[in-house]
Amino acid sequence: MKTSFENIPGEWLRHVEPKVMRGAWLPCWVWQGGTDRNGYPQMQVKNIETGKRETVMVHRFVAALFYDFDPCLTVRRTCGTINCVNPNHVEVTRQHHKQGY
Repeated sequence: MKTSFENIPGEWLRHVEPKVMRGAWLPCWVWQGGTDRNGYPQMQVKNIETGKRETVMVHRFVAALFYDFDPCLTVRRTCGTINCVNPNHVEVTRQHHKQGY
């Protein structure tokens, strides 16, 4: 699933873009921020409803910025690179979401 970058969400520019490394020949956009103990990118964001900070998995955050999908669905990377946050490498599947990923 390809996405249009004509209207880049402000949340991407504030929360994700500052922690992304891109190489001229690399298709993956590598997360340089925090990770969980397994190496999956994660970050802290403020929950709008509760006002509290919570930890979110970056690939799910990215998918929510660019795609409209049910949060109970699974989000996976098509490239297989554990710390890739390129929205074009994110796929929403019909499998139910496992807690944390």
